[in-house]
Amino acid sequence: MLFDDAFIHLRIVRNYALTGHAFFNPQQSVMATSSPFWTLLLTLLRAWQHRFILPVMEGVLVIMSGIIAFTVSMKLSCETDGTASVITASRNSANLYLRHFAFATCVMLLLLPSSIGQMETPLAIMLLLGSVQSAIGKQAWTLPLLACAAMTRLELLPLLALVVLFALRFNWPKRSLLITFAILAGTALWVYTQFGVLLPNSMHAKAIGYGYGHLEVLQQVFAIPFLEWPLAVVFLLFLICILVQTVSVRRLAEWNPATWLPIVAGFWGLLVVMEYVIRKSPIFEWYIPLFWVPILLCLVLYTRPALTKSPATRLIELARWSGLALLLVAPFWKGCMLIRAGMLLTPASIAEEDRQDSARVHEYLVVGSVLQRTCPSGTLMTSEIGALGWSFPGIIEDAFGIATPRAMAFQPLRSGAPVGGVPAAYALEASPDMIVNFSSLDAEVRASPQLNRTYSLISLPTTIRSDHVPTSPLGWHKSTALDVFLRKDGACNFPEVESALSAAMTAN
Repeated sequence: MLFDDAFIHLRIVRNYALTGHAFFNPQQSVMATSSPFWTLLLTLLRAWQHRFILPVMEGVLVIMSGIIAFTVSMKLSCETDGTASVITASRNSANLYLRHFAFATCVMLLLLPSSIGQMETPLAIMLLLGSVQSAIGKQAWTLPLLACAAMTRLELLPLLALVVLFALRFNWPKRSLLITFAILAGTALWVYTQFGVLLPNSMHAKAIGYGYGHLEVLQQVFAIPFLEWPLAVVFLLFLICILVQTVSVRRLAEWNPATWLPIVAGFWGLLVVMEYVIRKSPIFEWYIPLFWVPILLCLVLYTRPALTKSPATRLIELARWSGLALLLVAPFWKGCMLIRAGMLLTPASIAEEDRQDSARVHEYLVVGSVLQRTCPSGTLMTSEIGALGWSFPGIIEDAFGIATPRAMAFQPLRSGAPVGGVPAAYALEASPDMIVNFSSLDAEVRASPQLNRTYSLISLPTTIRSDHVPTSPLGWHKSTALDVFLRKDGACNFPEVESALSAAMTAN
């Protein structure tokens, strides 16, 4: 099942193909997409029309990422002798190949949730690893591949800027630079002509709407809470040690790609984390590979330039293996859960793995389709615009603010209601025909006397029949119902909508 956010891309792509404008709502020039390259690729492949393309492509991207990760690991285990790159004497040892295989496996496990959710992260990581592989071979595609990765995930733009400065300083081939600037200029021109801006509205909306503090964002870096401080301490110790070693090396010529590329990767992963923390942006599941893959590259492949058994070397090895042991707990645990859910394919196993996220998305798709049939001319307000926006192609009032910037003036909720919910004041101002959200996100709407006088409520179960888990009475984020509010003097016929929704909930 796709993540809810994956349907935002699909709706934008569908509108782009049908109208020529990559808008979430027709005639509303708002940059809701945060991945220009992904949007253009899905449009070119007509993924909104041929839905089998996306899961197939995601599987290929994960496999290719693993293959490239294995190749990068192999090449970075080489030493440069000044004339040619030769494999070290330990090339054929089982331990060395096991390390390469483990690195590639972990990369694929880190990408697995994003791939199942059909997000753009596997493409960005594959392009990033391809850029690293090209850099090791001193090939001309290093910068163009990194430019495409940065246009897929904008967090990589600062890294691209640093690499471009490095390339200019060391006389990188002009053709490579020209291709890179053409990719950037072409994408920027497309974005600006479409939206009149260069940065997505979603970046600002997420930083405001969730209202997290810096420490709360930092805690989201770790998929398993009890790993927070042990892993942070070990990894920072590892980075401090290699930073001291880096400074102690007098001549850059003493370094080879096996030394400096893992260091750059490790510090870059840390910078990405700092970027999220500074912007107070929540870290979703598909963001995690953007910093853990570079950090994993550093932990697995960093070797000291002077291979001596000094105390510093022993400390680095201790930090390396401790960090790897702690880091790999999360992807292996998540991978086992995903594989188990995929083998059993029962509502209980899937709900246990994704905390009923799939059931939530499935129900949104069903409800959106019913509302499209029964009230196609109405406006719909929700703070979950993905699956609802895909199945209901009409006007969506985004109460969170990604597709409707006006809503950001009412976020974050100041009433003590859960973050990301529907603000009652915005609902009163916009006066939509429908308000749809799980009860965990519409607390302000339920508590507003004025909205209760204006709207009639249809309270639906938290899951449709096929996704129901008898042992879990509460739904997504402990919701007790999926609420559909219909404005009494609006465009929707209450008995008709209520009857159709009731039938759809039991038929699916």
